[in-house]
Amino acid sequence: MARKKPEAHLPQLAVSLHNLSVRMGRLGRHEEALAAAAEAVQIRRELARKKPDAHLLELVSSLHNLSAALGYLGRQEEALASTMTWVR
Repeated sequence: MARKKPEAHLPQLAVSLHNLSVRMGRLGRHEEALAAAAEAVQIRRELARKKPDAHLLELVSSLHNLSAALGYLGRQEEALASTMTWVR
């Protein structure tokens, strides 16, 4: 659905990927959590670029989630870089 009408469905896809990442992380499936978090960030970056007022806070939330996923995998420098992106 998101491919046919991206403007209508991409925000919800990003929410679903974000939530999937959280759930995967809680199950200890950190590689899968990272993949879902990265995809959510990618979608939300594009949405925030087009409409920052509507999507910037969600992007920050997904960047935080990405940072956590990276941290669980021991990728601390990348986790810090992700955090610094949303702190600025």
